[in-house]
Amino acid sequence: MFNFGRNHGFTLGLLSALYIRTELITPQQWQKRLSLGTSKGMKPTEWKNKLKAEAQRRFPDMTVTLYTADALLILEATK
Repeated sequence: MFNFGRNHGFTLGLLSALYIRTELITPQQWQKRLSLGTSKGMKPTEWKNKLKAEAQRRFPDMTVTLYTADALLILEATK
């Protein structure tokens, strides 16, 4: 855990030194900003498919996968 924390701090410092804006955001925050609701009452696969469908709707020219959907939605939430 210590190595993860050290690497996280190093990465934040590097981004700051390069004047790259960094925003730390929790899943609850970005999902709320995009009005996605919650996964309560859904199976994990159903929730992931919902996120993928929303990302595909917001980025129609891209090929959205289950692996990239969260990243695209986080990008959208932090604009």
